[in-house]
Amino acid sequence: MLGAIELVDGATYSFDKFYRLSFLRLAEAAGNHIVFVRIGDPGLSDPRYKAMRTREMAKDDRRLRRQWERKFSTPEAEEHQRISESRKGMKDYALTDDDLPCFVFVTPRCRRVGLLRVDHHWHESESSWRVFVRCFCTWLEREDVKKLASADLPDAELSSRLSRSLGKLRQAIEGQLGSPETDVREAPDGQLLPGVYCRVITEKRTKQLSRAEYGQLVLRKAEFDMFIDGMTRRVSCRDARGKSRCSQLTPRELEMLLQYVKCRRAMRPCDTIAGKRCSLLETANHLFVVARRKVDPVSKPIEARFFQVIKHPAGAKQRHYQFVPPDHLTYRVIHLP
Repeated sequence: MLGAIELVDGATYSFDKFYRLSFLRLAEAAGNHIVFVRIGDPGLSDPRYKAMRTREMAKDDRRLRRQWERKFSTPEAEEHQRISESRKGMKDYALTDDDLPCFVFVTPRCRRVGLLRVDHHWHESESSWRVFVRCFCTWLEREDVKKLASADLPDAELSSRLSRSLGKLRQAIEGQLGSPETDVREAPDGQLLPGVYCRVITEKRTKQLSRAEYGQLVLRKAEFDMFIDGMTRRVSCRDARGKSRCSQLTPRELEMLLQYVKCRRAMRPCDTIAGKRCSLLETANHLFVVARRKVDPVSKPIEARFFQVIKHPAGAKQRHYQFVPPDHLTYRVIHLP
């Protein structure tokens, strides 16, 4: 038997909201071979766990639940405690901020043997979450997964085989989300049209692209002063001398830059969704500065940069940034629909 533990951070309220609604469905699909454990309120655990626990475990859970209800009676206090528990889980299972939110698969001896990172676009809407849950449940119900979860294997071999299986699950989820036939592409009513693979933000408007149009645009990336490919996280930009430079963004860097590009308002890095996951204000600032350097190299005059600095009287730590593309520069920013 394996355990699947949900770990969240301060920016994934939408993930937890959907997860609460789907928890029983996932637990039922998992059967007796994988037990889902929710951090936070002990009363919201897998019913199968409740059925299998001993009398002493049930007594301890009742005590913890009374303590939970007494100490964390408001949603804000509950979220704070859940984040604190996730931080402890990160330390116990050697995870980083970029791994959250996720499901950690552990053995009965609490050894980590698998990790499924939940990408932002898997839970950014109800339709994408339905695709994720459908794929996840199908995977949980597979006979090979059941046999693997109940097999008596060394931790190293179990981890290797489970990681390969989770990799195939990730590919299946991405394939479903990228397929025009899934219910993620909704039409009409100003929503997504059939065959839409991604969106691209240009100087004039946001446009929907098919997979073929996306491929053609990527081939032309050298034509633009800044090119961000949110599908692969590859970016390129031209400096003041006209030389092109390519880089690779991390998932969190991409998420932060996309929020600046989409909202186009001045804000601190720590106020973004990705920035709120950082434990320190300095960490959020550093994350943005590194990401900005990859897509917006220093040039003269300084006004020729895409991301402008808005100074704050309190000092550099409180600086705001804003996406203000200069009129003479061209750019394309591709992101998931």
